[in-house]
Amino acid sequence: MSTNEFSRMIEIKKLHSEPKEYSFILSEDEMKKLALRFGFEGLLGVESTVSLNKSGSRVFVEGHVHGEFQADAFSGVKRFEETIKVLIFTDRMAKDFDAARLEENINDPWDCELMEEETIDVGEIIAQYISLATMELEGSDQPRVIELF
Repeated sequence: MSTNEFSRMIEIKKLHSEPKEYSFILSEDEMKKLALRFGFEGLLGVESTVSLNKSGSRVFVEGHVHGEFQADAFSGVKRFEETIKVLIFTDRMAKDFDAARLEENINDPWDCELMEEETIDVGEIIAQYISLATMELEGSDQPRVIELF
């Protein structure tokens, strides 16, 4: 099994209704690997704090990531910050038949995903949000498609 450039596995069975907070500071090696993956010069001082809680077959991941990046050797360093909001369904039935989920618990836009594994790679979620934040700062007009899992 291969791991991502920045991987932090959280076991779903250890989550409860009370949010549990996790803080991460990416290592120099992790930042180098993510910069290579995203195709830019470098990442600096990347930190993230996320909280996870479980309600039935839903896992809520909420937090933020921030740091600095340099797109290429000719551009300056830019600061980025992105809000993380992901709703993960751990049961296909819950995703398919829980039509009231958005009105019931969510009043902001959330990325909704289905996860039928026993662990969540929070590092990969954070990495995807780093990608989103840096694409916005680069002024990319390319359509953005994110697949978290």
